[in-house]
Amino acid sequence: MLIDDPNLREDTTAWYRRKGWASEMKLGQAMADVVLEHRPHTPEEEISAFVDCLNMLLDGTATFDKGKWGKQARGEISIRSVLISELP
Repeated sequence: MLIDDPNLREDTTAWYRRKGWASEMKLGQAMADVVLEHRPHTPEEEISAFVDCLNMLLDGTATFDKGKWGKQARGEISIRSVLISELP
């Protein structure tokens, strides 16, 4: 969604319409709106947008949340991780 192609969303919408995928198109547009609203620039923002989209995609099936970020030093670099959990 953050690709510099102004026609990408319109082309994708037109393709979904031709295929008759109205509900899928609506879901895809809602998830695209989440990404466009978040405009993720950091790993934290990317994970937040991902979890929001995942919850939309699996609505009624499962709900997910992100935990605290972890950090491990590996010499000159650090490895960061976050656990995404399914809520009961």
